Amino acid sequence: MNYAALARAWINFPIPVMERGIMNYAGIDMEKTGQLLKTTIQETGFNVKYVQEYLHLCCPQPVYRWYKGQTLPSLDHFYSLSILLGKHIDELIVRKNP
Repeated sequence: MNYAALARAWINFPIPVMERGIMNYAGIDMEKTGQLLKTTIQETGFNVKYVQEYLHLCCPQPVYRWYKGQTLPSLDHFYSLSILLGKHIDELIVRKNP
């Protein structure tokens, strides 16, 4: 039984899939989400260094990878960003068009 296919059919939840060495989430537009994170962070007056320190990241590279749409923040980092930016997590994610 293919549990991943069942999960996709039963719930509309993005399941990560590895494509060309990059994690891809079925329902999330990673590039547009990265652009949204970048503009939202900049519009609220924060910079990469501050976000790095706020999230206790050892280096700024993960933030730049989010901006480029190469990766997404983990759930706990999305939650922390939503608090920092005063937005709901759903407002920080761009869904793919069906």
